[in-house]
Amino acid sequence: MLKTPPWKAPDPNFDQPKKGNLMKIEVTTRHFSAQKDIRDYAESGLNTFIKHSDRITISRMIISKENNGFTTEINLSLHKHLLNVKDTSQNVTKSIDGAVKKMVSRINKITDKWKNHY
Repeated sequence: MLKTPPWKAPDPNFDQPKKGNLMKIEVTTRHFSAQKDIRDYAESGLNTFIKHSDRITISRMIISKENNGFTTEINLSLHKHLLNVKDTSQNVTKSIDGAVKKMVSRINKITDKWKNHY
């Protein structure tokens, strides 16, 4: 077994999982300005992804107002995967909920493949 040099002490937390939220969250609105409660609602929706996978690095939500309603698009960077989901609804919160629900199912599908493969 190799010994570590005295000037480079081994890291005792090397095998420990990282603690804290390392996911970067971005919420963008197009063609309207969202109130603080809508932004908070969107961020809470993006924070639900942490429960399903700890390998998420970036999550972006784009909420745009169109003629018929609101479109919510979520772009997610998961370990070696880029996921994209869109949902359209008349209500902003329904659009956010629909997109979050679709993204959760996609995250679960990928993490189940990882669990079954290894």
